[in-house]
Amino acid sequence: MKSMLKISVITGLALGLMLSLSGCRDEEQNRVLMYKKGQYLGAPDSGLSEEGLNRLVQRSRLQSGV
Repeated sequence: MKSMLKISVITGLALGLMLSLSGCRDEEQNRVLMYKKGQYLGAPDSGLSEEGLNRLVQRSRLQSGV
């Protein structure tokens, strides 16, 4: 009876630890949690490279049918 209780407690603690660690994903770290209306508080956008810009222009031409 005691060993069954001990196994249940250990299993419960292990499940609780796994659930608490699942919320620690990298993409959720250092994100903005306080918001100001009308003001962007996130990281600044990076510019497009020359190659990325050319691909975007080509894609928009294909989608427009020109």
